Amino acid sequence: PPLMARQVENSKVAFNVVHLPPAHTIDALDRDEIDLAISTGLDHSSSIRSLKLLSDRMVCVMRKKHPIGGRRFSFDTFMAQQHMNVSMSPLDQRFADEALAKLGKRRNTVLNVPHWLLAPYILKKTDLLAIMPGHLATVLMDDDLQMRDVPFDSAPFDWMLYWHRRNDRSNANTWLRNEFSAVVESNH
Repeated sequence: PPLMARQVENSKVAFNVVHLPPAHTIDALDRDEIDLAISTGLDHSSSIRSLKLLSDRMVCVMRKKHPIGGRRFSFDTFMAQQHMNVSMSPLDQRFADEALAKLGKRRNTVLNVPHWLLAPYILKKTDLLAIMPGHLATVLMDDDLQMRDVPFDSAPFDWMLYWHRRNDRSNANTWLRNEFSAVVESNH
């Protein structure tokens, strides 16, 4: 929304937002199907450039009236719950599942959804837990949800802006990268 608010004066700009799995994101940049990508931890060749936008951390989100909502949030309590995973692919193990795998643990994931925006609606009506980036959780929070720190070591991560090097000198691409950077900087 802040990016679009900055564009009100410039009616010549239009955006088409797509949601791609991490592996397809790099391919789409390589094939010039997308101008920019915002993601984290993408493996890429030297033809892809990146710029750090902001640091984040994973948090746990649940409904306020969840049976464990008012209790001490221990690792065992967390692991005993049913979980919702948010990823384009059930095989995407980044974030919480990767950290848990290092501990020899696996969440009881009963639902995988492809987009973060579905999470609040599902969490409000169920006793599922979801792990999501803290900045996103803050935006999605309302009176029916609560956010808790994850009860295990979860490394912070960086949201990155990615583009293909062929666009390094493109005035339009440079302008767009600068707009994203300015929006992030003014909102954090």
